[in-house]
Amino acid sequence: MSSWRLFGNRLLTVLTKVASGYWRTTDPQNGYTAISHRALSTLELSALYEDYGFLNDLLIRLNAHGMRVADVAMPAVYGDERSTITYSQFALGLSAVLLRGFLNGG
Repeated sequence: MSSWRLFGNRLLTVLTKVASGYWRTTDPQNGYTAISHRALSTLELSALYEDYGFLNDLLIRLNAHGMRVADVAMPAVYGDERSTITYSQFALGLSAVLLRGFLNGG
């Protein structure tokens, strides 16, 4: 992982912890999610953020419903692929999601 990506990943992890209240999560950016039927049924799925960062929004909303989460260790493996993320748009969109989640409690 490039140093730029690693910095962004760590920053988003900290901001997600603050916004969601899940202080023990280690990598909400990795894209691997398992969710129980009970937890899934409590959420309004159509209201979730639809771009990269939906997992951050998911954590915020799960905590607002008092759901328990657990990390599943999964290493991120990067090859020669190039990211398609436009970082300025991504940062603005996800910052708004995290701020809204923090201020509104999900």
